[in-house]
Amino acid sequence: MDNAMASHFVLLPDEVGESLMQSAHRRRIVCRINGVESRRALHGKGPGSWKLIVSQKLLAAAGAALGYPVEVVVWPDPNPTAIDLCEEFLAVLAQDPEAKASYETLTLGMQRSLAYYINGGKRSETRIRRSLEMAHRLRSEEFPRKRD
Repeated sequence: MDNAMASHFVLLPDEVGESLMQSAHRRRIVCRINGVESRRALHGKGPGSWKLIVSQKLLAAAGAALGYPVEVVVWPDPNPTAIDLCEEFLAVLAQDPEAKASYETLTLGMQRSLAYYINGGKRSETRIRRSLEMAHRLRSEEFPRKRD
């Protein structure tokens, strides 16, 4: 199997998953892994399946390695609609009102997907290129919109 496509996840105890699902915004959570905080979604559909999918980038920042224990703290996200956008994309949106207006009409899931793609660039140049590409596509209205 190609390592680049491997999924990394942290299994959560059933009582933690069930408790989080009872919160107001259910799947949107904040986690702290070895002291490194990140917004995530809770995955699973019942006992024995609650997990957090984590990126290699987050695992590296947390100093986590396969086979070694990690400290994980989770809680409901107090701002579940918040999306972390990189400086590069914020700058492009500030200079392109049409793209910004179009971005704001996207579903939250699509906004998160764009942020994930753009923020995933390791170098600033990559994030700038991706930001400009997405601004162009936003002006072309290629993405699903919120329903009225």
